[in-house]
Amino acid sequence: SQEGLGTSEIKDQICQVFVENCQEAIKIVSTCENKSLDPKRISPPNTDGTRDYGIFQINSVHFPKVPGATMADKVDYLLDSTSNINFAYSIFSNQGWRPWTCRYVLAIK
Repeated sequence: SQEGLGTSEIKDQICQVFVENCQEAIKIVSTCENKSLDPKRISPPNTDGTRDYGIFQINSVHFPKVPGATMADKVDYLLDSTSNINFAYSIFSNQGWRPWTCRYVLAIK
């Protein structure tokens, strides 16, 4: 169960996955993507109508690649902290921090 995972446990999970990029990842998330590191956070609709889900605020534009048969399954997957962090790492591995608006805040290219 994910209930009551504290921010330190979530930071530990992020570091287990992002390893050498762990501090950047934590900074990006906790500075502006999801300040409370809330695994269940869903953003209000973005200007383009998409929404962002979970710890790393994964945009719904990624839904085709998110595991799950239905929209509800995909949302549940992204609201699970372990799944969300692993999915975020797969995006990061392919695209770096580019998909996250917050990279500007941190001057990360």
